[in-house]
Amino acid sequence: MNKLIKSTKKAVSFIIHNTLYFSVNSSLACYQSPIGQLMISGSENGISSILFGEQPFRPSSQLLPLCLQEAVEQLHEYFCHQREEFSLSLDLEQGTPFQQKVWKSLAGIPWGETRNYAQIAREIEQPLSVRAVGSANGQNPFLIVLPCHRVIGSSGLYRLFRWLITQTMAPPP
Repeated sequence: MNKLIKSTKKAVSFIIHNTLYFSVNSSLACYQSPIGQLMISGSENGISSILFGEQPFRPSSQLLPLCLQEAVEQLHEYFCHQREEFSLSLDLEQGTPFQQKVWKSLAGIPWGETRNYAQIAREIEQPLSVRAVGSANGQNPFLIVLPCHRVIGSSGLYRLFRWLITQTMAPPP
């Protein structure tokens, strides 16, 4: 499915589903998703982050690790409604033990369902840590793959709403 199409001293690019992607360096790939540019970093040890980014492409001549190519492909399939679960190797070591518990719990939220902060706190057997769960959820470095966007407040309102409003109402750069 992946096809290397260009390799020069300036850039390495590959095609997935007829879309061109560039490696920025040996540990960073950019994917232009329907919700904005995603910067995917990682190494042979796994994906270390998937975050929004607005960095210009600075192509590299180095080949991407397989985990980055797989991440781009799986994200593309997700946004094309061809995938509901991810099977990527994630490097969770960057978080505290508590954050790692929360992030692992996020991975268990099925596609199309939501959880609230209190449910996650109970699931990780720390029922009084609702606010800490919210904080760990907000520090999730694996956007989309660990679905922090599926976690809502106990009232049923998305806490993401405020962020979305600020993003959509912000003046153009």
